[in-house]
Amino acid sequence: MRVEGKTGRALGLLAAAALAALGLVAATQAAGIRAASTATVSYIYMVQGGTSIGRVSTDGGTIDWSFLSTANGTNAVAVDGQHVYWANEGSQIGRANLDGSDATESFISGTSFDPNAYETGLAVDGQHIYWTNANSIGRANLDGTGVDETFISGVTANALAVNGQYIYWDQGSEIGRANLDGSGVDPALISSIGGQTGADGLALDSQHIYWSNPRGGISRANLDGSGLVADFIDGCQTTGNLTTCGSYDVATDSQHIYWIGPYFIGKANLDGSGFDPNFVRIPALGYKGPELAVSPPVTVPTTTGTSTGTTTTSSSGPSVTVLVKIKGKGKVSGGGISCPSNCKAAVAKGRSLTIRARAARGYRFAGWGGACPSKLWGLGGCTIAVYLHGGHPRTQAKITGQSLWAAFATPNAAGAVRATATFVRKR
Repeated sequence: MRVEGKTGRALGLLAAAALAALGLVAATQAAGIRAASTATVSYIYMVQGGTSIGRVSTDGGTIDWSFLSTANGTNAVAVDGQHVYWANEGSQIGRANLDGSDATESFISGTSFDPNAYETGLAVDGQHIYWTNANSIGRANLDGTGVDETFISGVTANALAVNGQYIYWDQGSEIGRANLDGSGVDPALISSIGGQTGADGLALDSQHIYWSNPRGGISRANLDGSGLVADFIDGCQTTGNLTTCGSYDVATDSQHIYWIGPYFIGKANLDGSGFDPNFVRIPALGYKGPELAVSPPVTVPTTTGTSTGTTTTSSSGPSVTVLVKIKGKGKVSGGGISCPSNCKAAVAKGRSLTIRARAARGYRFAGWGGACPSKLWGLGGCTIAVYLHGGHPRTQAKITGQSLWAAFATPNAAGAVRATATFVRKR
């Protein structure tokens, strides 16, 4: 199990609106049955815009982008089996329980963070919390006592990662390592990280160290520094005419690697297979963030079951009404909709529906609008999914068969979003 946090540097390009991809299943019809239960869940925690920490379950099914409000300038996050920790520009380390309760901004105060640094490295293990200072790595006990600002001196690092034996850090074009007691410092365990100028984020599993690289991908090496693979995962993804590249932080759990890019959290198996560059869409992040950390599995209470309805089967939570408007002559159908006779359907949190357009004789389908992606993204079906943002439902949509979620909508006061299908006369 690995826990760490920290991010990349050049995030001025992040202009995405608030969004998030969900683990989706087809909507069905069922009787209403609800039962309290518990589930074991792991979460990805992410700093957002320097003022909050969001979290996403590692299956993508539970999303809360406003999970925890933090002080301005928050620029690192780390987690262990009980707490989430964060660093901010006030030279403090904050702490809260994994459910967000008992939050304090000044769990550790008076640290020597570099005031000019874009980010602070932060990591925890079973006994200590570690952070990067202007020219050293600091350490304290997990209860906040025993603060040592120069635990390892002479190190100017941006990212940290720890396991049961070593602490790793990045320093320019090198990755360093030391024993957990601070001895055996090797400032250049990896002396040239694939010809790069620096690493943006470090993560470990039982065999490898991973880092996000300036070319937009993920690099990997063995824990002893051998076996460097400079382009282990390609961080660029192309959908239609749009190509996005970026990898600003990286995190791992026992099975997967996660990374954060311009518009998404990506996910893959630890061997690089199962590559999903658009696993979860992310909100606009501002000038601080994003940083990632993955929690160990925690047991949380859940409510399972289904709700009676004409178009959806749902776990607990609010729904959104999807309204279809037709311009011109044609039909839209799917997910309980058969417009123009029935032009609305309810979609519950964590569910989706797919609608398809069919032009009438003498007309052609010219594209979607409103809650569905515009014609620039294609003329296929439109898949609309519902997720929660700050406890309130929102929708995202993509052209069916594509991986990039390209349209986003906030329901109106009546809890509805409108998708428009336009048909024009053939010439």
